[in-house]
Amino acid sequence: APVTPDQARLAGALAQERRATPMGDRLAVAHVAGLAAAGAFEEAAAEATRFADASPGLAAKMARPILLGAAESADDITFLRLVLPGRLLAPATMDPPLAAAIAERLLRAGFVEAAARHAPDDPDDPTLRRLRAEIALARGRPAEAERVLLGLEGPEALRLRARARARQGNHAAARALFAASGATLEADRAALLMRDPAALASASDPLLRDLAPVLAGPGRAGTDTPDRPLARAAALLEQTQAAQAVLARLLAERPAPAAAAR
Repeated sequence: APVTPDQARLAGALAQERRATPMGDRLAVAHVAGLAAAGAFEEAAAEATRFADASPGLAAKMARPILLGAAESADDITFLRLVLPGRLLAPATMDPPLAAAIAERLLRAGFVEAAARHAPDDPDDPTLRRLRAEIALARGRPAEAERVLLGLEGPEALRLRARARARQGNHAAARALFAASGATLEADRAALLMRDPAALASASDPLLRDLAPVLAGPGRAGTDTPDRPLARAAALLEQTQAAQAVLARLLAERPAPAAAAR
């Protein structure tokens, strides 16, 4: 059963009685961990500060469950208050799993530089390397992201590589990598950014396939014959009307981000 705040506070009272002993240290860690598990992160942090000088190394042991719990479930304001000032634990002293959890949460919250300071640099851990690549992309450094990903395989690495190529304007390579990773929507978007009718003709989205002849332009349907100007004009008019219909569908089904957010 989950630890209740009252149970956690009882452990705190016992920790105070046995302060500066091995049992007191274990109770102090259980105390703040229980408070954090119950969502009382600020109280847990205050209690960790109160017990911090009881024994060497105790502060770090208490900080870990608070920060890990905050990274997983605290609201943004509480999480940032605990993490950004280095209030409980400096980034350099965090173990890699804790640092990675905090860096990922900071990245999601838009604190890219803080995420970079927390992200551990472990060349042997694929998960951490993918996280560092995400951060490099968020910092606008696609070439750095590709360097971090060197040698990594799998769909996630392919998608990150594709995003890096797209950031560098290489939409053809991005499309191929997105397709190889199974990210069909992203591959279709890359095909659209390529403005290549042949690429759009093989898109998974029927609307984008219909857009291919629009990008190909008028007069490519075999009607350009000098001795039949009326037929050619009629064909061009038909193509123009078809293009207008496709563009109207595209605008209706793919609204701009600002319009979609309203």
